[in-house]
Amino acid sequence: MTALKLHIMVFKQVVFSPLSTTIKEVFMSKNNTCDFQIGRLDGEKYVIMQNFQSMAEFWKRNNGGITVQYTLSFQKLDMPDKVICMAQMQRFCEKTLLREDGE
Repeated sequence: MTALKLHIMVFKQVVFSPLSTTIKEVFMSKNNTCDFQIGRLDGEKYVIMQNFQSMAEFWKRNNGGITVQYTLSFQKLDMPDKVICMAQMQRFCEKTLLREDGE
């Protein structure tokens, strides 16, 4: 429980448009060292995180009531890595929205 509280404190809440599905994807930075995962938490709430798989599973099991968040490590990335990450997130949004439209 303490570890989860520590992880939660590391997160910074940021507004992001709703995504869809419970699919998680891994996004690699240009140097293939930073992976970003995205997972559905409830209704239209998702999390984008870096290396916090256990926390994501915890929130998914408990239907956590948080909005999309970036880890503080995202803020520390250099600009090219941020652009790559944002482009990958946009690609994920487009793919999942297309899947929903097809259902």
